[in-house]
Amino acid sequence: MKTTMTGKLSALLALALWATAAGCSSSTQPPQHAAAQPGRAQIIEKASIVKSASPPSEAQIVQAIDASGAMRRADGSFSVIPPIKVAQLGKQGGEGGWPVKARFQLKVKGREALAETTSSFRVFLVQEGPSRQVWKAELGT
Repeated sequence: MKTTMTGKLSALLALALWATAAGCSSSTQPPQHAAAQPGRAQIIEKASIVKSASPPSEAQIVQAIDASGAMRRADGSFSVIPPIKVAQLGKQGGEGGWPVKARFQLKVKGREALAETTSSFRVFLVQEGPSRQVWKAELGT
């Protein structure tokens, strides 16, 4: 029963995140402030990615995931219960991103039990301005 419930919640989360990433806007590029809004996927421009020699720390990964807005829903259908834990950090890809699997607990609206799930992200070091580099996360691999 628990496996079935977890599978259903994982499918629900994947569907909700897919719908969030798809968006409703007809524009191809969201405004710069859209990443901070709940329920909006963050898009990282390839030209601004910096290949880093060392992987991001766990704190930098968690901060990038939180800042991406991928784990927030404006309608409140689910919420992430801190802390977000880094389950796996992969090798850096050719595009400069680090694959990450993050584990966290979800509180689904209308249910008492918490559901634990794992999602995949890619974390990139991005150049913002002439002297500022920040870690950013995209949902999916």
